[in-house]
Amino acid sequence: MGKKWRYINDQYVYKPKLKLGQGGNATVYIARIAKEKDSKEFALKILDDSPNNFSEKIERFKIETELVMEIQNEINGIIPIYDYNFKKNESEKFWYIMPLATPITEHITDDTSIDERVKCIIEISRVMTHLHKKDIVHRDIKPSNIYFYDNSYALSDFGLVDYPEKSDITRKGEPIGAKATIAPEMKIDAINADGKKADVYSLAKTLWMLLVGKDYAFEGTYNPESELMGLRKFYKSMHLVELEQLLIDSTLDNPYLRPSIEDFLRKLTEWSNIYNDFKRSNLSQWRYIQERLFVKAIPKIASWEDIDDIITVLNLLGSMPNLNHMFIPSGGGQDLDNAERATEVGCIRLKCGGGHYIIKPKRLIVESIDKDFMWSYFRLELDNLNPIFSTEDNQMRELLTEDLPGHYISWKNGNYGYYDDGSNLPDGYNLVDRFLQGSFVFFSKASVYNDIAGTYDARHNKMDAEGYRGYIEQMKKDYTSIDFDHFYQKYNQDTLREEIQQSNNQDEIDFINYERVIEFVNKNYKTWDFSSICRRFQGPPNENVVFSLQFNFTVSDFFSPTLYISEKGIIEEDQKKLYFYTYTLDNRFIFGKFEDAVSAIKKMESYIQHECEQEELLWEDNIIYFSIKLHKIKSPAHLFTKMELEAELRKGDDSKHNTLVIDSNGYFKLVVDDEYIKQRYPVRHESFNAHNNYVGQYSSLNHLDDTYLSSLQGWLRYLKTGNSQYISYISENSNELELINLIREYME
Repeated sequence: MGKKWRYINDQYVYKPKLKLGQGGNATVYIARIAKEKDSKEFALKILDDSPNNFSEKIERFKIETELVMEIQNEINGIIPIYDYNFKKNESEKFWYIMPLATPITEHITDDTSIDERVKCIIEISRVMTHLHKKDIVHRDIKPSNIYFYDNSYALSDFGLVDYPEKSDITRKGEPIGAKATIAPEMKIDAINADGKKADVYSLAKTLWMLLVGKDYAFEGTYNPESELMGLRKFYKSMHLVELEQLLIDSTLDNPYLRPSIEDFLRKLTEWSNIYNDFKRSNLSQWRYIQERLFVKAIPKIASWEDIDDIITVLNLLGSMPNLNHMFIPSGGGQDLDNAERATEVGCIRLKCGGGHYIIKPKRLIVESIDKDFMWSYFRLELDNLNPIFSTEDNQMRELLTEDLPGHYISWKNGNYGYYDDGSNLPDGYNLVDRFLQGSFVFFSKASVYNDIAGTYDARHNKMDAEGYRGYIEQMKKDYTSIDFDHFYQKYNQDTLREEIQQSNNQDEIDFINYERVIEFVNKNYKTWDFSSICRRFQGPPNENVVFSLQFNFTVSDFFSPTLYISEKGIIEEDQKKLYFYTYTLDNRFIFGKFEDAVSAIKKMESYIQHECEQEELLWEDNIIYFSIKLHKIKSPAHLFTKMELEAELRKGDDSKHNTLVIDSNGYFKLVVDDEYIKQRYPVRHESFNAHNNYVGQYSSLNHLDDTYLSSLQGWLRYLKTGNSQYISYISENSNELELINLIREYME
């Protein structure tokens, strides 16, 4: 047979150097049918023949083999045994043949969902349920004895199995079970221990190991608050209530308090169903919170004023992914991760999605609205804090840098990571929002309140606790008494009803005026003569570009003709070209300088405003407006470089909104937006918002390569078309060298 394969008998061969696994009593190898080279491969388990307790090993091996052969066709989810041999002479070994299967530790990877991990144990629980009904206990449940086989999860290795008819070979005081998952009673008195409850214990430990990806289990009873074993360390934003309770119940030291395997399966399946049902998981978490806070009865209202009690309750909320969403006093919302004492006296630090809020709590209230989690909520009221730097009246919050615990400096330092003298801030500094007043509220994410976009306007902060409770009770009443559309319309606008009505009335007036202005302009624009204005600001170009003017309506049909100021100084229509293709200089009045074009617009607008006023119409520049069109008349000699771009970005003032442009001479500039600045330059990038570290001495400039590449693309399009370009992303050809060569062709 060669060196690779060795006979185990005249029917099978195996590879002695290829071990699939090895335990304390046996080794598993790859095997196949001896006379068939293309035979399907199997797993061959050979009992080790070391003299230590060999007779006991033989007995357990026989028990395992005979039991599996007996039940494998009756109970699904057991790795079957195809063939076996009990040693008849000194030259033979004890072995059995099984199908190849994937170890669970290989089938479940880091990317496997929590759903799939639990599904594995649910399927194994079903197998165990059938075994326990037959009074068969496994006593060696651990991840390495679970496999993925025939598209389902299966249990293997029944070497420590026990059942009433089995001969008792366990020695007094001998521990029976896997070291990582063994129940405490199986270490002390396995003979008299309840094997079924021990199996539940081991299965719970196995579940935890699969969930967290560890090859060891926690000691003792599961503690969800433990930093070492708590599942929230591994699954921060998932529903875990029933899962964690099952782990607690199943790993109790007292076996009689543990659930049966039937109850274990039922509760694990219940968690799976709730986990995949958003509203049921919300209800489950709310009930869990109530049970933790109020053991005997749920009060209508309860409150906490002690700062440590408040922190405890907030952390309980923070641990519930469906209950940790808070509405902020200044508007908007954020998920609470956890709360802790702040260094500032009497204050709490709320950690929320990487952000830090410093607050001084006054009291935390829970309001149980008819004991309905859909409407019940927590309200956190704040004591006032004095501002550190701000002098604004009635300010809600102050953004600061906490460079050292309890010490605050300007938020700008934290934004850039440096002190004013240029030295680095210490490790661990934080940007913090310090709330000076107000209230937070927490609702279930499945609540109606959370579903109403308008509630993020901080309306809760405009009412005291009593008034707000009445508001929620009325909302609950309206939810069941008025139709869906009217309900959401009412509560999306409720707190601003008077202002909205005033706004609606003004909108109606504005619309009437808008229609009248449009009608008047459409009737008269062809009669307006701007020739004297145009001639006043006419002059030769001082750059490589010139400018023309376009006349626009705020709302116009896509196929409407382009309106422009012609060389006669009147508004004319270009009937031949669509708006975005109209780049020709033909018949347009040309301004040589950008400033002259802007000055001409101002005079023309004044003229139109006067004409409107004569008709008792209100002129608004958001109804009709002029825009400036740039036209290339000469290609520049200079091509910008990446080094020039970096230098310009470094010079930028990050305290302002900056727009990167390329001027008509081919140089980068950072400019501040004004009314017409976007129409002045051949190439304009999307604006860099202030304080976002896109520019300036402290910027990482991690966008430098992309900005340079998109600049090349925009510059090439400008040279091709002769018209200004707006750049917001990399497109088309992204080969830097090719772009530069193409650009140089247009510059020659």
